[in-house]
Amino acid sequence: MELPGADAFGRLTREAAAELLGCSPGTLANWATAGVGPKPFKTAHGKRVYYLVDEVRAFALSPAAQAA
Repeated sequence: MELPGADAFGRLTREAAAELLGCSPGTLANWATAGVGPKPFKTAHGKRVYYLVDEVRAFALSPAAQAA
């Protein structure tokens, strides 16, 4: 199932992932720094951060997401 905001490679921007998880992009960035939440991936040049749809979906269904 394709998610809104996902590109052809199954990646979401930080903004799209945050919207799906019901948090702000800043919260998602803070979670990444703390090692919480879905694993972020940077482009080769490190300028853009993406989240894989499967990672976001797995986190959303996890007990950690309920506690966050």
